[in-house]
Amino acid sequence: MKQVFPQKRDVAFETIREEISSSPVTTAAPFSDAAIALCEAISRKLFAIPNAQEMSEVYSLAFFLREGSLRKLKQEWLASVPGNCTAMPRGRVFHIAPANVEVMFVYSWVISMLCGNANIVRIPSKPSRIIDILCESMSEVLKDFPEIAATQFGVSYEADNVITKALSEISQVRIIWGGDETVKSIRSVEAPAGLRDVVFPNRFSWAAVKADSLLQMSEEQRGELATRFFNDSYLFDQRACSSPQIVVFVGADAESANAHALFMGDLQKIVEARKYTTDASHAIEKLSAAALIAARDFGAVLDNRSPELMNIAATYSEHVRTATCGGGFFVVLYLPTLDAIASMATARDQTLSHAGFTESELSTALTEIRGRGFDRIVPFGQALQFEPIWDGMNLMNELTRIVRCLW
Repeated sequence: MKQVFPQKRDVAFETIREEISSSPVTTAAPFSDAAIALCEAISRKLFAIPNAQEMSEVYSLAFFLREGSLRKLKQEWLASVPGNCTAMPRGRVFHIAPANVEVMFVYSWVISMLCGNANIVRIPSKPSRIIDILCESMSEVLKDFPEIAATQFGVSYEADNVITKALSEISQVRIIWGGDETVKSIRSVEAPAGLRDVVFPNRFSWAAVKADSLLQMSEEQRGELATRFFNDSYLFDQRACSSPQIVVFVGADAESANAHALFMGDLQKIVEARKYTTDASHAIEKLSAAALIAARDFGAVLDNRSPELMNIAATYSEHVRTATCGGGFFVVLYLPTLDAIASMATARDQTLSHAGFTESELSTALTEIRGRGFDRIVPFGQALQFEPIWDGMNLMNELTRIVRCLW
């Protein structure tokens, strides 16, 4: 086993298990000054990385970790705690981090650490420059916060249910990222009856554009919109659960067709400017996905802009969800109104990113959906933005206990 923070070393599992077991299970009350100062120090460290702005996911993380951001979060959250109650940490939290979004393990850890919990973070073992940068930055900062550092353990190991079971037995909460198979595998491991699981299975996300709004935009405005969509979609090759797989154009069919053509043309320019590339095998996979859709929908129209941007206009049916494959492949639908999406929504739908709609139109659509799907409704450019409220859960509520206090 490897420990990757707050120190980096190869270590026998029994050795680190003993160290974890003998360490405190909590650090302090939620949002302690020390925890916020630690986050601010990590933020400054990440901002100071050469060319940090070119690593947009790291830059966004650094922005989230700023002291001002966290103090605002503290104020908003504590205001939600009921009267005559006090929020307290739950205990040691075991995080199983996702492999598809490299920075997510830090967000998961930070929220738990801010809640006053000790943490074990299983970090993907696949080599990653981003993960190395993050772990090195965290380790350097944790040296200045020894009391907190003594309760934080970042580890890396290949899938091993024996190790996972042992770490589960010394934890009070598990946060399981990574999709259906990961959730099933981890939950199949025998665990203490009182262990609390917070799970994030596979999710699916959409984007929606109001056609007449896009047609009224200037070329510059459309370019800005395409850039925000690119960031939502291409940053993790559409592997993030909140990256859109289906793009809906809303309006009369003729308007939607014109808006669709303009938008994809603008997006292709951004793809080229950002020098995004895909390999031949993924390009073939996209063609295969398009063929599967076209085989069931004879009216489907393929728009193969490049190996990096392929989209197919089709009629909605359940199989278009399973045909999506990421890496710049989008299913396009034309709908007369945004609330028509309600009949297609399912519990697996997570994020609906939008452009051009009024608050009233979005509210009407959400009312029609009636809880059948979508936990996040956000503007283009914010699909990947992390918030403590994720998949319909407030993570701070999941990671704290509310103690009733009557004197």
